[in-house]
Amino acid sequence: MSNTTLAIRQVATTPGSISYATASEVVNQKMIRLLALGKDANQPSISLCTSEDCTTINKAAFGDGSYPLTRRLFVILKRDSKVDEQAGVAYVNLLLSSEGQSLVEQRGFVPVR
Repeated sequence: MSNTTLAIRQVATTPGSISYATASEVVNQKMIRLLALGKDANQPSISLCTSEDCTTINKAAFGDGSYPLTRRLFVILKRDSKVDEQAGVAYVNLLLSSEGQSLVEQRGFVPVR
């Protein structure tokens, strides 16, 4: 599939199909069923969500690393002592502020603070 929306639609209409997506794209998704994952066969599976209907992401499992499929997002700054660097530093400061962390959470990501 060329994007997550198409993949979700395909999984919803094709028995036995499977795909992957970002947590923020599938929380509150009613068309599909989400699978819990385990790091290996000897460990319990961890759910992406905190409830059966997946209205909330399992932030604790993402935060402590127990959910086995995660990715980190990075902000890269241009260090040129010019306006690009100043804008980058301002953006990072916004993201790390209480307001920024709230915005990160609203978009379905797990805040770092």
